[in-house]
Amino acid sequence: MAGFPSVWRRSVGVLIAVLLALAMLPQTAARATSKLAPTATAQANGFPEGYFFIRNAASGLALDVDGGSTEPGASVILWPRKADGYDNQLWKYDQGFLVNKASGLVVEVPGYEGGGNIQPGTPVAQGERRERPDNLNQLWAENYRHMMPYDPKVTLWGEGGNVSLPGTRVVVDTSFSNEVTQEWEFEMP
Repeated sequence: MAGFPSVWRRSVGVLIAVLLALAMLPQTAARATSKLAPTATAQANGFPEGYFFIRNAASGLALDVDGGSTEPGASVILWPRKADGYDNQLWKYDQGFLVNKASGLVVEVPGYEGGGNIQPGTPVAQGERRERPDNLNQLWAENYRHMMPYDPKVTLWGEGGNVSLPGTRVVVDTSFSNEVTQEWEFEMP
């Protein structure tokens, strides 16, 4: 009986944490959908349904596959959003993967297939989708407008911090919470 008060306090603490989390769900959903076009519908993970552009919040440049390549290993770059013929700029979120519409390949951080600490400045590319456990470098999450792989210390960014020059390679680099050049927005075609 002596342990009862401690167990009870922990149970009440857990209950309060769960209730607070449930109370915040509408705010979280509103934040996730606030960056979408009016016609876009957000999934529970914050990504839109279907295909979408991923644009840098500071420059407006979109993620693009270099040269429109459909080959594994092609670099992901920043490029102005195209008015037509833009399938190599369209992405969809599928169970953690960012899939390119033109190639059917996924965004990955080459060299980190089995995990490990990602070296800041590593360029991203498109690659063949793999199964677990060799796909950690292909799984992405959106967190407060930052696009992060499994290693939360890094986020998508333009190489050298440059997000304004078309053709700049996209890399994963050290994540800074208030850096607008590391923030991304989704836009429906």
